[in-house]
Amino acid sequence: MVLKKLYSLRKSHTDGKSQMTLQVLKSAFGKIFQVCQNEGLFQEELGYECIDHGEIQGKTVDVSLELMIRSQKDSLWPIHESIDHYNEEDVFDVIEFLHDKASFPTKGWHHDYMECGWHYTEFDAAKGKARFRNHVNGLLAHYLNGYRLNEEGEIEELPETGLGSLLDARLPPKSENIENQVNSAIRKYRLRSSTFEDRKDAVRELADAFEFIRPKLKKVMVKNDEMALFDLLNNFSIRHHNHKQKTNYDQAIWHSWMFYFFLATIHAAMREIEKKSN
Repeated sequence: MVLKKLYSLRKSHTDGKSQMTLQVLKSAFGKIFQVCQNEGLFQEELGYECIDHGEIQGKTVDVSLELMIRSQKDSLWPIHESIDHYNEEDVFDVIEFLHDKASFPTKGWHHDYMECGWHYTEFDAAKGKARFRNHVNGLLAHYLNGYRLNEEGEIEELPETGLGSLLDARLPPKSENIENQVNSAIRKYRLRSSTFEDRKDAVRELADAFEFIRPKLKKVMVKNDEMALFDLLNNFSIRHHNHKQKTNYDQAIWHSWMFYFFLATIHAAMREIEKKSN
């Protein structure tokens, strides 16, 4: 759930960019982690403390070691001792790690002695991960240009305003032959860690999808329009390489434009193809 901005942020002169600092991000994330612990989202994997029996181990035998191996960093765990020293990448690494460890408690018992709390015995992993995403995405959406934790547990940039529905739109049912390719391009483009080369590869994957459906495109598009699509791809050094291609252009701007343009065109073309076939 993305929380609505309050008055001061709506009226600020920041060109729509968030003023949330890394320190605020860390502080808020620390509180969200505590909320998730209180809900029992990590009991199955990370264990818990019991007044009578001490530390109850979860399925993850050594949390600190696994996080160290996966992040190739030490001193990230436990969170309450380490979070003050986190940089931005540390916060995002820990969020992705916790997503993998989240599961929603569905059955348990309440330990009354000294208000020890709930001890759970059965869990729903998919529901727990969705619950964790709901908690953290309300925070990530307001950090800098906006991020989100996707269903695969990877942090990605939020799309430009007004383009989110295009990225989340599903292709027509008969598009299975290119659906994986298109989804791969979207994932590659949106990941927070994507480079200029990654985004160029995403455009190239969309171009390959066009190549696959090109015989059908000829039946639903004006010939000159169909040829113009491939001229654009071939003239901007996206797929093939030769001395006639244009290379002196701002990749950040034009790869972004090409990605959204070709993605929208694929959706339109596949719907025209489906309409013709029916």
